[in-house]
Amino acid sequence: MKNMLIRVLVGAAWAGACTGVLGCSESSTTPGGQAPTTSEPDGPPYKPIEPADDPNLWKQVPLRSQVQLDAGLFGGEGMQMIYGLSYAPSNAKVVYLVSDTSQVWKSDNGGQRWTMKHRGFLSNGGLSIVVDPSDENIVFVAGSLQDSTGSDPDADGIYRTVDGGDNWERVYATAFASKKGGVNFAFAGAAIYAGTDEEGLLKSVDGGDSWTSVATPADGPIVDVRVHPARPAVIWVSVVGEGLFRIDDGAPVAVEAISAGISVGAYPRSIALHPADPQQLIVSLGSAGVYKSLDGGKSFAPCNTGLDLGQDGFTYLARSPVEPYALYASSYLVGGMHPYHSQDNCESWSAPEAMDVGDHIAAIHPESNGQYWSTPIAPSPSDANVAISSGGGNHINKTVTGGKHWTYSGDGYTGGRAGGLTSFAWDRNDPQRLDVFLTDFGPYSSKDGGKTFASMMYEGGSAVAGAVQGSTIVCAAFGHAAGLGLYVSHDDGAVWERAGELGAGDEDLFIAFHPQKPDIVYAGQFKSSDGGQTWDTLPKRVVGMFIGDGDIVYAYEDDDPLVARVVVQSLDGGQSWPRAFPPTGLNGADLVQLAVDVADSDRLYLATLDGVWISHDGGWHTRGPAHGLELDRFGSNYTSYLAVDPNRPEVIYAGKWIAFKGHANGVFRSTDRGESWQNITFNLGPEFTPWALGVSPHDGTVFVGSSHGTWKLSPPGSELRP
Repeated sequence: MKNMLIRVLVGAAWAGACTGVLGCSESSTTPGGQAPTTSEPDGPPYKPIEPADDPNLWKQVPLRSQVQLDAGLFGGEGMQMIYGLSYAPSNAKVVYLVSDTSQVWKSDNGGQRWTMKHRGFLSNGGLSIVVDPSDENIVFVAGSLQDSTGSDPDADGIYRTVDGGDNWERVYATAFASKKGGVNFAFAGAAIYAGTDEEGLLKSVDGGDSWTSVATPADGPIVDVRVHPARPAVIWVSVVGEGLFRIDDGAPVAVEAISAGISVGAYPRSIALHPADPQQLIVSLGSAGVYKSLDGGKSFAPCNTGLDLGQDGFTYLARSPVEPYALYASSYLVGGMHPYHSQDNCESWSAPEAMDVGDHIAAIHPESNGQYWSTPIAPSPSDANVAISSGGGNHINKTVTGGKHWTYSGDGYTGGRAGGLTSFAWDRNDPQRLDVFLTDFGPYSSKDGGKTFASMMYEGGSAVAGAVQGSTIVCAAFGHAAGLGLYVSHDDGAVWERAGELGAGDEDLFIAFHPQKPDIVYAGQFKSSDGGQTWDTLPKRVVGMFIGDGDIVYAYEDDDPLVARVVVQSLDGGQSWPRAFPPTGLNGADLVQLAVDVADSDRLYLATLDGVWISHDGGWHTRGPAHGLELDRFGSNYTSYLAVDPNRPEVIYAGKWIAFKGHANGVFRSTDRGESWQNITFNLGPEFTPWALGVSPHDGTVFVGSSHGTWKLSPPGSELRP
């Protein structure tokens, strides 16, 4: 899900033991035989607690449905792809996850409520996560950029926490690219093994402080590592495109290929060992399904009864540590109901009877009756009927019925990413109306000030920008980077009509209604003067607007992103462009956004590769580290987003970005019109990358969109108000 593209951002604006699969106390059902709509083995149902209005505390804005609110749920839409899930073997209340773009999250009540845990974690996300068998606070993650360009040497590698996720340290720099399958780590007594992309199998005998090479069984990334349950020096690893290998970590080290019975080129995405019978290996083989070996890997045979094979097929595989005959398997790019579950050691499989029992999530995720992406599964270390996985839209689900039914269990895990220039939109006449436009899951609308949301999904999916007027007219850009369409709804998102082609490269688009003339709306190169009924094409693409007079708009003289930017101004709504500001010398990769002062149409702010530029006294003045815009831990000052408080021209927000690296250093605020800046990332950071910024025209609350979801912060001075 997410390509880290350098974007041309132009514009301004918004767990007791159990021995039987069917006999565990956590798996009670209702008298009618259906799974309970809510269940929590570790205490009473969670009740939402809204944090105090602390001016230095960002508050989550979960995209919660009315049904969820009525059920007493805090909400947490998920939406980012979960690549690693793990219970703490020593404490079934503690669960960790790592996603592709939002790093590490933790639950300390069996998966019911989740919180971010990423301080010191620079990498964009991670491939897998594992918890020390005897210490719930020691965790390792394979930190990964999660981008098709590969891995980043400045951020990616083996990360470790020794305090339950409060602080992370990269203990070894190595490559982990984007792949889907097993777990990159395995504990073996006092040792821990790590399978890497380019350095083969590594080993640490000092708790992760140092790492040495064990073997490189074949060229290619190691996707799964498993240790012999009785002989900890024997390790099985799977290498992408090469197959399954058995490594004897002795003197000397011995490496043996054991892929007999597996077709040439096939490789296990995941390996499941039987804890009492190491000769039993079960592996997932993508589109070939699931195979079993009873002779330590000398031969394999399919065990696919009940599985629906297809496309990229089966990736994640997990065995219950309580009941070894209980297994789970999930598939990739096939859709439908999964993870599958087996209670007979993979002789037969069954799909879930129901996902999202209780309908707690369906109002948020229209596709939640099945899932497209493969998902890891974390079986409980204390109850064979309990496991955590994810559902459609990558929210977190939990089963207490051995995989037959799954129930929403994702409070606090947010990830719906508003990721564009005008991704937050307010109706100026209705302070309760807030629309959020998400890069992967379309637009969501709130009519109660952000307490609940409803989807305004269109078949185009991603909605990178939008605007709302009169609480009924909504304009949005649907599609993806390869091509966007401009759509308009005149019935509050029930029906959408295509109004024009926005073309490729407009993934970050300026859309806004005229503040003084509500029938006028700008959308890139298009303009409507009748509330979106008809559209005209302007000579230039609008990238900003002066809210003091919506006839004053801004564009670039040449829209070619490779050409140095010259900002031009129109006084007649984009019909003519008589005025040019001094040349910036910055091209589209270096000048990423323009914002306009709300009191002075001649004062512009530019978000650039090297901080913030301000037009003043006939020239451009730069603002950087000397003015409080600190460099991030990569040594970069890449500033990607700007937002000006519509009612307080002295208050400006800036979001930092670090393309093709990892997470930057968050959000900054100026209270003197950009002259000096303060880092206000607070509880979101210090490592945090904003993808969108917007300020409410009603009360000055600032909203940030990110891979960690939507968050809001009270305006400066609010602590002084009654």
